[in-house]
Amino acid sequence: MNHYDAYGDEVLVALLKQNDRGAFRAIYLRYSSVLYQYAFNILREEQECLDAVQDIFVWLWTNRCRLNITALKAYLLAAVKYKLISAIRISKRRQE
Repeated sequence: MNHYDAYGDEVLVALLKQNDRGAFRAIYLRYSSVLYQYAFNILREEQECLDAVQDIFVWLWTNRCRLNITALKAYLLAAVKYKLISAIRISKRRQE
């Protein structure tokens, strides 16, 4: 068992802000499948959902020093929802 598994989300976010790769990995392992399932329930397109989840985690790492997150799971789920909304809009524009 990894020692990061015992940490709550608040601690992981604080460690992430300090450039802790282990904390990022723990967040990824904790939430990537949850986010994918959420995305797939909305969109039903495997690759689009995988891309959306990946984009969220890339953004999370890139912006780790500026994070102000109090509820990590809710934040990530909202990020996926807005990412999918954007993807749907782009897809509709292409179809038109």
